[in-house]
Amino acid sequence: MGQAIINGLLSNNVMSRGKIYIYDIKPAKISRLVRKYGISRTGSYEDMLGRVDIVVLAVKPQDSVIVFEKLRGHVDSRIAVLSIMAGIRISKIGAYMEKDIDIARAMPNMGALIGRSVSAVSFSRGFKKVKKDYVKRILGSIGNVYEMRENMLDAVTALSGSGPAYFFYIVESMMAAAREYGFSEDLAREIVLGTMEGSSELLRSTGSNAKELRDRVTSKGGTTAQAIRLFEESGLRDIIARGIEAARARAKELS
Repeated sequence: MGQAIINGLLSNNVMSRGKIYIYDIKPAKISRLVRKYGISRTGSYEDMLGRVDIVVLAVKPQDSVIVFEKLRGHVDSRIAVLSIMAGIRISKIGAYMEKDIDIARAMPNMGALIGRSVSAVSFSRGFKKVKKDYVKRILGSIGNVYEMRENMLDAVTALSGSGPAYFFYIVESMMAAAREYGFSEDLAREIVLGTMEGSSELLRSTGSNAKELRDRVTSKGGTTAQAIRLFEESGLRDIIARGIEAARARAKELS
């Protein structure tokens, strides 16, 4: 996700290469990304923090404490922190920093890899407007951005953060069924993805809701009606809702 943000910043001319600094605990990774993107190298947290106005924490939640310990005492009010760690709350980040600083917490999703992320962001109280606008520009470089209260971010994590995996799971299942019917892997992929892409675009372009379009496809007594009936009898809608709730609960546990 960190690389997706770098690519978005450069592709959309939000920031010049020389103003992007990277630090990672693996020197080989720093070297690879510096060569790939032409960005600036830093040799330590302290060196990086002395050069930047916004720090993006693109690390796994389970590594958060290690990062916080490294940053403690080096982040001052001049610097804003943007965290994309799932479940790690603004208050926890602030407690570790031990200073009154601007903190943004965001949840992008995998669409960032192609500039089509759905990102939600929340800001600490009193977050400076100039930096808030810039944080939104950073996130906007990888897709759409929605500001909301922090107590909504666990639900966003379950919906859009994990959402691509739900989509891939359905595609995977449909392709498995196609192969059972004798379709080749390539043909199954083309048919299923084409169906998904067309349906998504139809839903967006018509302004109709999903049920309206589903009803238009579902002729009484037809093939679609038979499939929908089985889905309903199997409790598929409830299974999906319970899966999303399980993801939301896990996001809360992470904090």
